[in-house]
Amino acid sequence: MRLAARDVRRSNRLRDVSAGRGALHLRGGRAGGLALPAGGPRAAPRGRLGARGGEDTRIVYRFPIFQTLVQSGVAVFTYDKRGVNQIGLIGASQAGWIAPKAAVESHAAFLGLASAGILSYGEVKAYAQLTGGSESDKPFPSKGEIAKRLQDAGPSGFDPKPVLEQLSVPALWLFGTADREVPVDQTVALLNTLKGEGKDFTIQVFPGAGHGLLDTPPTDPKAPTALVDWVLEHVHVTST
Repeated sequence: MRLAARDVRRSNRLRDVSAGRGALHLRGGRAGGLALPAGGPRAAPRGRLGARGGEDTRIVYRFPIFQTLVQSGVAVFTYDKRGVNQIGLIGASQAGWIAPKAAVESHAAFLGLASAGILSYGEVKAYAQLTGGSESDKPFPSKGEIAKRLQDAGPSGFDPKPVLEQLSVPALWLFGTADREVPVDQTVALLNTLKGEGKDFTIQVFPGAGHGLLDTPPTDPKAPTALVDWVLEHVHVTST
C-alpha cells in the first residue's frame, strides 16, 4: 500500500527533536525529526531508521518506505547527521558499503538493504561498465560475460567483506535480476556463503527487477512491501 505524503501528514505527527546526552528531548531543536503514528507508536524508536541532511525535516514524507512504517505503527526518527543510538538501518545501493560498518559500530538491531553493492568497488565498477549502468539500453550481458568481466577485474578498492563477516544482527537483502549496477549472482553467492557460516541473513530476489527497488515507483512493487513486512517483524510491533 502506497501512502500519499498528505495522508501521512494528516494522520500522523512530525516533531523536531533536540538531542541531549541522556535522552532525546522533544523541543523545537534541529537534531532530528520524529514521525509518530496517529494514536502513538506501537514500536518506539531508540534511534534512527534513516538519515537526513541539513534542515530537511520532512524526509519521512519523501520516502514511501518510511511513510508505510509510520502508518504501520513504527515511529521513525531521522537525524541531522549526528550520532545517536540506533535500532535499525535501512538503505539501498552504495549503502551496502556503508550501512554494514555502521551497524557493527553502532550495535544496530537489524539491517535492511536493497540492491546493495557488497562486492569490492573495482568489481562493482567493472560490472556497471559492462552493462552500461541503469540508464543503458544495451543488451543485458550473459552470465558468462559477467563472470569473465568480474574475474578479469578482480577485487580492488574498498571491499566490505571483512565488515560483513563481523555482522551479528539480522539482515535483509533485496535484489532484482535485471540490476545493471550490482552483479546479483555473485553478490547473492557471497551472502549465501556468509549465511552458511551462521549469519542471520534473509535474501530475496525479484525476477526482472532493476536497481531501483525502493525508488518511486519501485522496479518491483513487491520489494517495498517485503522490506516493511520484514522490518515490522524485527521491531516487534504489537497491536494496540
